[in-house]
Parts: sequence; C-alpha cells; structure tokens
Amino acid sequence: MSGIWMYVDGYNFYYAVKDEYKSKRLRSGLDSHIGLGWCDFRRLAGAAGMASNPASVARIKYFTAPVTKEDPFHDRRRESERQQNWLDALRTIDDLEIVYGRHLQPEGKRREEKQTDVNIALELILDGIDPNGYDRAILLSGDTDLAPAGWTAMHRIQGPLQRAGLQPRPLQVQVLLPPMQSARGWSKYFEDRETHIEIVKTTEEMLAASLLKYSIRTGNQRMVECLPEWRLPRTYLDLNVPSHLRPDR
Repeated sequence: MSGIWMYVDGYNFYYAVKDEYKSKRLRSGLDSHIGLGWCDFRRLAGAAGMASNPASVARIKYFTAPVTKEDPFHDRRRESERQQNWLDALRTIDDLEIVYGRHLQPEGKRREEKQTDVNIALELILDGIDPNGYDRAILLSGDTDLAPAGWTAMHRIQGPLQRAGLQPRPLQVQVLLPPMQSARGWSKYFEDRETHIEIVKTTEEMLAASLLKYSIRTGNQRMVECLPEWRLPRTYLDLNVPSHLRPDR
C-alpha cells in the first residue's frame, strides 16, 4: 500500500472544532456538542484540496485515548458513551485504524491525554520507512511538537534506508490545521531548516462538506446512530450543506 495516508490527532481536532464554533452555536441557538466534528476525514482531505479524489486517501490513522471514567471538571457527562458512539462511527470508514494512548488523571486535577503525540510521531516515521507505507502524509493536527517528525520523514530516513540496503523513496508531509490552530510555529520550524511544507487551514465550509451520515450501517448490519447532541439542526444543514452531502439523508 502507498499513496496518501492521513494521520488524525483526535483530541486536538475535537477541541479545536468545539472551541472555534462554540460562540457561533450559542448565538445561533445550536445545541450540538461537537456538530461539525462528526467528520468523514477522507472527505475532509478532498474538501481541503489535499486529495484530488477522497478515494485516493489509502489509509487513515486516528489517534485518541479511551475514556475510562468521567472527568468531574467537565460540564457534560456520559463521556464514555459519547466517545464509544463516535468510535463506532469512525470504524465504518474504510481503511481507518484507531491508535490508542491513555488518560492520566491525578486526584483532584483535570484529565490529561498522554502518548498521542508520541504515537503519531512513531507511526509517521515507521510508515515512512515501510516500503508499503505512504508516499504523502496528511497530518491533521495543530500540535507543533510533531514538526520534527514531519521533517524527519521528509529528510532524514532516506539515509538509514540506503545504509540498510533498502530503496528510499521521496516522501511528502502536509499539515491540515484544525480550526483555531496557528500555522506560525509550523512555518517557522520549516523555514529555519530551509524547507517548504504545505499548510492548509480547515474552514467551516470544509467541515460542512465532510459530515458523516447520521445513520450508518456497519459491515455486520448494525446501525450506528449519531447522538442527538452531535446533530446539527436542519436549518443549519439547509443553509450550509449541499443536498447530496447532507448527513441526514
């Protein structure tokens, strides 16, 4: 397998969408907790212009950490149920793999996701070394801690491959920034190394064109239903989503 692979920083994406559109949801009377984050990432790559055809995204790796207990600092409950519903929906996307980290929650403190950035960096490098890995990687994250891994994939793994007697291939890494995320850190890191990297910012229009269906039939004929608090109101869909892309049809 080769071609375009996509690496999705799940929590970075989730909270970016939630925070960016929170005020707009409140002004518009929307009650969706995540709304525009109910996303088909393969279609998002197409909507962002990073894949001429969404089907050319050969593989997607989604990075998250399982919710094992409710966080008392959050204003919402049923976190585990909502996350499981979302992960069930994700599993209906062809060639998508979920890679888990873990949560750390010291007594009396907010929960903190651990291992995700390391997991993404490792997978990006290992898949770049793999002769059946990607030719081009789309990294959906605003976390600039991942910049060294992107640069290494493009510029440093060819040497070890040659020394091991393997055929290196040129690799390309692109960054798709979630809403609210700044390109400044990414640009500065690569400019300092005299390297160009393509950076695209996710817009509301891109997300509105990339919604998963609200009712999805799995391979074993089980239905996955989007939870009510994740659904965008019909009036929003009427105004912002093309008819053939509506998730409620």
